[in-house]
Amino acid sequence: MLKSKSLLVSLMALVMVIFAAGCSDGSAPDTTQPSVVSTIPAAGEGGVALNQILSVVFSENIVQGTLSGSVMRGSTVTVVEGLTYFDGNVGSFQPRSELLPNTVYTITVSSDCKNLNGHTLGADYIWSFTTGAGPDAPLLSVVSTIPAASEQGVALDQILSVVFSENIDQGTLTGSVMQGSTVVEGLASFDGKVMSFQPRSVLLPDSVYTVTINGGV
Repeated sequence: MLKSKSLLVSLMALVMVIFAAGCSDGSAPDTTQPSVVSTIPAAGEGGVALNQILSVVFSENIVQGTLSGSVMRGSTVTVVEGLTYFDGNVGSFQPRSELLPNTVYTITVSSDCKNLNGHTLGADYIWSFTTGAGPDAPLLSVVSTIPAASEQGVALDQILSVVFSENIDQGTLTGSVMQGSTVVEGLASFDGKVMSFQPRSVLLPDSVYTVTINGGV
């Protein structure tokens, strides 16, 4: 009877060992740290578009709540605000407003960023890029005038008008209306792209008038 019990215990122990061995796949735990594979824009890139979305591609998926960092502008170290979003192993940042032209931006991804196994990036990842000049701003121009340049036989009660290519800042518009060396006084008014000038008194007959719009408009 004692031998039977001993044999039974030995068999149970053997079964338990076999069961325990069967539950282990023999693989080592994953200790690999995530890393940054690439960035958009690339580090040191120049001429970057002012509406560029910034992206970081990691070597593996990351836990979204652990991704943090900053986007800084220029030597004044101004924080750039925007929206961060994720897609697997890619984190992207869309600035709230367009980037400034000809400006250096520096992006920092915090070392606290973790993969799905809880391993961190290990060290801050930092890179910079420089924006381009951006599209050329259209130059303001004079489309037409009333009376036309060099027009003759103009009515003596004529209101003078200048039509610009786009709306103007009234506070920047300066100029003069001259009859010879005499300044013509009057009232200026604005309506979008049009500036009008009504002389205080009628124009003199058979006289040449010169209207000047200064370039600071």
